[in-house]
Amino acid sequence: MSVLKKAWVKKRTSSLLSNHVGALDFVMRQHCRSWPHGVDAGFPDRDQGHVASLVGWVARASTAAARMSHGEIWWSGGDAIRGDVSLEQAFGQLRALEAMPEEIEPLFAEAGGRWRLEARAFARQAKDQLDHLRSRHLGFAEVVRFYIRVNAASANPPSFVTRLNAFQDRLKTRHGSCRCWWWLTGAGWLSDRISPHPGEGRREGLICPYDLALDELKHGWGRSDLAQPDWEAEQERLRFGRVSHEMRDAGLIRYMKDAKVSPQDCLYVDQDVWVCCEWVREAPLTEVLDTAVTWEIKVAFDAVMTWLDNIDHGAPPFERDDPQHCVRLRETDDGLSLIKWGRAQGGGHRDFDVAHDRGGTG
Repeated sequence: MSVLKKAWVKKRTSSLLSNHVGALDFVMRQHCRSWPHGVDAGFPDRDQGHVASLVGWVARASTAAARMSHGEIWWSGGDAIRGDVSLEQAFGQLRALEAMPEEIEPLFAEAGGRWRLEARAFARQAKDQLDHLRSRHLGFAEVVRFYIRVNAASANPPSFVTRLNAFQDRLKTRHGSCRCWWWLTGAGWLSDRISPHPGEGRREGLICPYDLALDELKHGWGRSDLAQPDWEAEQERLRFGRVSHEMRDAGLIRYMKDAKVSPQDCLYVDQDVWVCCEWVREAPLTEVLDTAVTWEIKVAFDAVMTWLDNIDHGAPPFERDDPQHCVRLRETDDGLSLIKWGRAQGGGHRDFDVAHDRGGTG
């Protein structure tokens, strides 16, 4: 067999999902003169068949990944520094798109479990409304952020707020009275060396994993403005005031009756601007936004629950490998398509469920 060696990769492919496959192909072509034909002298015939199967699967998986990524305009976590997609996630998603031949599956026994995707299609009217906003230099990421902020402060919130509150309650119930052995300090995660003694209250400045999980949900999809420093809250209000004018012109929001508005139809920012707007539920883009945010929250909740489970089983909290960019939006000929990736229930690598254009919020 050929000897595998580590090599730096300087080439990246256009699709996040196909990065790992493209990198593998590039490294092998640069550092293995027999790749992909396997004509080295002494190469066993049986293993040459495995190489041929692997080459064929890489080509098919790359094509499927490129097809799936075509027209992508947004993916969750795109504005955060979260690192690259893990090898486990990349191979799991590629296997869901293109089944791996059974004869080469043992070679990748440790590289990816069972993954599945859901896809939901939306009519052209939603795409037309999004195109109108993009013509005014407002991308989908900005629209999602605005949608969350308005509805998190609403007196009549949509279902994603109810879902968020339910997940937060589940975390609080699971936590109960804090008996955590790990604490986050200015120096990073520290273990039971600083755990409070029995009967001793929480030391100031210490954050346990459950605190961090609740903060992540609140800052991602709740009223994060209530916990912001004054200077940051002021910048957020200014941006909100600017964006709200464009959103109103696009027919996505209405100003509340008691909102203070300038002669130019802009919100004055010396008020609680988040409660000054009401989302127009009938807008074509609303269903896209509500589904995207609901799916984001579910993915984030599942990730923190897995992280907390791992800590309960002895893993340190800094060993965290959350799935990345699992909710994705792409343009199609007929409108918009929203996709949610997630780990499937159960084990094994075969029989992946690719549920195209089905409804549901997971």
